Amino acid sequence: MSATFDPAASMAITVAKRTLAEGAELDVRTLVAALCQSQPVLARVPQLAVLLAIGRPQPRRETVGLVRMELALRGPMHRLRHGRAEAGAAEIGAFELLRAILNDADCCSALAAAGVAAPSLDQARALLPPVPLNPAARAMLEHYGRLIEETGPLHPSLAPAEPVLVQLVQTLGQRKHRSAIVVGPVGSGKTSVVHELGMRMVARHSSIPMNLWDHCLFDLQPYLLRFGAYRAGEFEQRVQRLVAVLSTHSRLVLFIDDVHTLFARGPSDAFQELWQAIAAGRIACIGCASPAEYRQHIECDESLAQVFCKIRLDPPTPEQTVQILSLHKAAIESCCGVSIPTGLLAKTVALVERWLPDSRQPRDAIQFLELAARERRDAVPPGLELDEPFLTDVLERKIGVPILHAARLTAGDVFKALSAKIAGQTEPLRELSDAFVAKLGSFHSERGPRGVFLFAGPTGVGKTQAALELACILGAGRDCLVRIDANKLEGSGYDLGPATAELFGPPPGYTGYVRGQGAALGQVREFPESIVLFDEIEKAPPGVANLLLQILDEGRTQDMDGQVLDFRHSFIVFTTNAGNGGHGANPIGLSARDNVSRAGSEQDRVLSVLHRMGFSDEFLGRIDRTFVFAPLGRGAIREVFMLRLADIKAELVRRGLSLEVPPGLEDHIVGDWSPQFGARHVMHRFERELIDQLNLAESEKQLTNIRRVRLAVSPGQGKRRTIDGDALVIVIS
Repeated sequence: MSATFDPAASMAITVAKRTLAEGAELDVRTLVAALCQSQPVLARVPQLAVLLAIGRPQPRRETVGLVRMELALRGPMHRLRHGRAEAGAAEIGAFELLRAILNDADCCSALAAAGVAAPSLDQARALLPPVPLNPAARAMLEHYGRLIEETGPLHPSLAPAEPVLVQLVQTLGQRKHRSAIVVGPVGSGKTSVVHELGMRMVARHSSIPMNLWDHCLFDLQPYLLRFGAYRAGEFEQRVQRLVAVLSTHSRLVLFIDDVHTLFARGPSDAFQELWQAIAAGRIACIGCASPAEYRQHIECDESLAQVFCKIRLDPPTPEQTVQILSLHKAAIESCCGVSIPTGLLAKTVALVERWLPDSRQPRDAIQFLELAARERRDAVPPGLELDEPFLTDVLERKIGVPILHAARLTAGDVFKALSAKIAGQTEPLRELSDAFVAKLGSFHSERGPRGVFLFAGPTGVGKTQAALELACILGAGRDCLVRIDANKLEGSGYDLGPATAELFGPPPGYTGYVRGQGAALGQVREFPESIVLFDEIEKAPPGVANLLLQILDEGRTQDMDGQVLDFRHSFIVFTTNAGNGGHGANPIGLSARDNVSRAGSEQDRVLSVLHRMGFSDEFLGRIDRTFVFAPLGRGAIREVFMLRLADIKAELVRRGLSLEVPPGLEDHIVGDWSPQFGARHVMHRFERELIDQLNLAESEKQLTNIRRVRLAVSPGQGKRRTIDGDALVIVIS
């Protein structure tokens, strides 16, 4: 169906033609003058002719034959008639024709050449009433997206989004390049900002200039265009009809969230016509993308980058997030039926910023506050007000671990727990307990890990066990230990590739890469409060320490997948055997004289040895505290043995067995102790003899009627396991 002009528009065209001399072409100025004097335009916008400084046309002849239009008029006339026909509207009115002329660049140039000022053209466009959507066009748009025609609750100030709104308004007000793309991190509020613009335009907000009044934002959902288009060419026809409607109704502003999905690597054939209309300025388009998406899909295509004005939206500061959260407070209270004190908003933002490492503000703060309000409403008994303790409980359930702080724990509690498992280290354990609890306090800096500790001393004195016990304390009984054996960090000072792959994962495309699997340090994502233990750090290439500098400084880094690893709530613990003479050899590169000369203190001596081994001053300077574990004497070894024996007794009792220990067993065990190996060698030997015999007896079905396990001491090589009634006798050599 070919679109035609309504009577008023047809009369204006005829009047314009009658004013022309014989053989002259119909020019832009003459047609605009006739349209300004048409009945609909005079009735609704009588000042238009005065504004454009165009007088009443004076007809020269009664009849006209075939009159050609000048070149500037042919483009908008053709697009208008074609677009109206595609949109399902049969007639073109005077206002539609006048709007098409005033929005065309060539026609505006012709009017400027005729003496019409550019500001007058802008005011004239603002005075024109919007083109009403016919039912067919409205139905089509609502089928493929959403028209934002309701004002809703306007937000008077949306810092830091207000500058973005100003730039969007300026872009939409341009003559030709009227499209923009808002670039910002995920969850920073890009879509909300564009929707706010749509509501302000409909409401004629004071921040919206007159030429954008009554403009309507159309939120296109591209997947709806494709849905159900089974026949060949049906999808392309849908896009063509959409382009026709958007081109005809210039007050419609197209909004495409994730715009890169449509135009990535250049527009497809189906979207070519839409792209051309946007590039020509016939359709105003606003898109959104993350910085990575913009760089990957838009910026690399020069033609795309030139069409869209890039507008950057930075994540809000914590103070701005509180302000944004206050705008949503009333809606959350109304939805959940819970009162939210204003002072709780800042606490919500602080908790999200601190405990959710991948948080995207303001989205995550809004979602977390709404989650807490819902849980408060559904609690038993239900609460009418959301308070800080409940907010903390919700966060603990969300992250899966309790939030440990100094108010819940004392240095005495930590020392008692450590002393119950580690013997002979009273002084270092007491210092460690004080330092550990101090780092849990609220005055702790938000930058960097909670603490960076170095445990030094001979092998088998309790360094690794201390880290294990701290992990249990930090996890409130749950083992929150991320353990990395430094001797597995292969490489050299020059090639740290293997060590990097072990810690952060191999790069994409390399052997062993699995997206989302993470690596050794990736475990911290599961345990935000954890002890990250680098065992025997001196066995790693010294360059590995430099890989950790960002973690020790900022407390945050990224793995090879770009996922944030947050160590701000963790303790980093390094253990080392360097710098002690317990194993009978001088440290690498140091003579006995060097040791004596640098031994101002045990801590300084350990750091000096590590420095001579190649560890940089930048790394060593970031260690908060060094705790030197003393070599164990026989009395301490005896105490360690008794602690381990108590654990074995408890395990046997749990299985319904009692343990009978002969007098002098501890003296027999400690008699095999050698200071070179600490307590570990003795304990392993005893456990091997006892546990192995229990496992063998279980495999041979000898524990069926056994109620007691009796230990005996014999230095000989006789039978190691016998049964005496209801007792299993195990001989310890």
